[in-house]
Amino acid sequence: MVASGQVSLSEALRNYSKSGASIGFDFIDAAGERERVTAHDLLREATKWASAFSDLGVKPGDRVALSIDRVDLFVFAFWGCQLVAAVPTTLAPFEKQARVEQQRRHIRRVVAIARPRLVVVESPFVTAEELEYSDLGAPVIDAGRIAAYAMGTFAERDADPDAIALIQFTSGSTQSPKGCALSHAAIVRNARAILDRGGGQPGDVNIHWVPLSHDMGLMGAVVVPVVGQHSSVVMHPKRFMMRPLAWLEELALHHDIHTSVPNFALRMVTRRANRFRLSAESLSGVKNIICGAEAINPDDVRAFFEAFGQFGLPPRSFHASYGMAEATVMATSRPGGLKTLAVSDRMTGADSLVGQREYVSVGSPVAGAEIRIMDESGSLLGEGGAGEIELRSASVMRGYFHDDEATTQKIVDGWLRTGDIGFKSDGDLYVACRRSDMLIVAGRNIYPTDIEPAIADDLGIDPRKVAVFSAEGPHGTEELIILIEHLGADTQSAAASAVSRICQSICGVVPGNIIFRKTGTIPKTTSGKIKRPELRMIYSNEGL
Repeated sequence: MVASGQVSLSEALRNYSKSGASIGFDFIDAAGERERVTAHDLLREATKWASAFSDLGVKPGDRVALSIDRVDLFVFAFWGCQLVAAVPTTLAPFEKQARVEQQRRHIRRVVAIARPRLVVVESPFVTAEELEYSDLGAPVIDAGRIAAYAMGTFAERDADPDAIALIQFTSGSTQSPKGCALSHAAIVRNARAILDRGGGQPGDVNIHWVPLSHDMGLMGAVVVPVVGQHSSVVMHPKRFMMRPLAWLEELALHHDIHTSVPNFALRMVTRRANRFRLSAESLSGVKNIICGAEAINPDDVRAFFEAFGQFGLPPRSFHASYGMAEATVMATSRPGGLKTLAVSDRMTGADSLVGQREYVSVGSPVAGAEIRIMDESGSLLGEGGAGEIELRSASVMRGYFHDDEATTQKIVDGWLRTGDIGFKSDGDLYVACRRSDMLIVAGRNIYPTDIEPAIADDLGIDPRKVAVFSAEGPHGTEELIILIEHLGADTQSAAASAVSRICQSICGVVPGNIIFRKTGTIPKTTSGKIKRPELRMIYSNEGL
């Protein structure tokens, strides 16, 4: 591992480039085609981008917005920014023709906050020419034509470790994006904390398909391998979504593997386990499957390891984690396998008829971090007390970029208010729910994550196709709303009866409305979390 001490990301890249041909990056596109670059090649490609940025007038501290679909170009552009001490600003790439206008509006909001010198675009659905300067307020260039902009040499610069290295925009659980301003020191510290917690060693392999515009994908696939002297396999997210087993097949090709996924990925591959055709020990080289970014369902974890244990997947490779973009990515984690705790609903403040539920331990704070639990009055809670999780860490953001008001509300006396409800037991953290996701209907506190999997299991559908939220009804009171994607008209009546029964059995509330719509109706973040505030707004203002 790289020696301790504060360094900039450009220094980390130069150290990585000296590793020779034994380590490097493999890029796998949506069709499964692979391209490999060595650690030295990565520096060479990043230098081309740095030259182009310099020739286009980018100066140290300038923001460069990246909306790049190709994983190799994104990685080169990110490191090119670091070589000229510019600040990359993450944007999800344009993914679907039908959503181009919606994504264009989102980019306008982000650009208005970040005020970038350049917007770099690469997508099969929109060209740089279609995103005019007058539309975005910044020059737009095509990532696929970067060589045309690199006219000569540039003055390579090392940023101050305390300078901003990245503006990581939150994945968007609300309509208002916020840019987390992260310093070089914060990012490198968090990368080293991840490596230390997972037992990472030089020469290990990181394998990721989570979008690079998301904090989990960016850190796991792009930054941690460079800081830790690892190889990295960067798979296009569409490769996983079109063929989930491609992820496990890639794991089977390597040893000393680290990978990170949201919970929904475990369920997706488990449903296809009978199609996995590799040898009995093909997954024995996995060190860490870090699971985070959304609520962890213990049943999904057990089913995943039961299905793939026959291929040598070590149960101890399960590594639960908790974090957020505001803390770079990882705040707490627990390597070494699944640990759960069943507690009463009364303890976590949920009103349900189930009586108790099982929560997954997300472990203890990583190096340089502290966690505390606070009640609504601002008093510190002890073991077993459920309240808001607050975090103090060397990897916490400097603040929300150009949003002092939101920053002062989020960071108070050095503590980051996460907005998540959780509790501690035997030193481990357990996360119950996001405060903003808890619904108050008929005087009851309801966790949507209790109801959604139960509905999905009963109907035999993917849990990501069920959304539970609340909205004001015709009589001015809050009602429970259930949105279900893609069920045939001939099954909707029976499904509605089942959904109503499930809601009454879990929380004692009858839904005010049960809606069936086509796949893709439920808005989600890049990590798969449902955007409930956005759903409520759409339902209330426009209808679904």
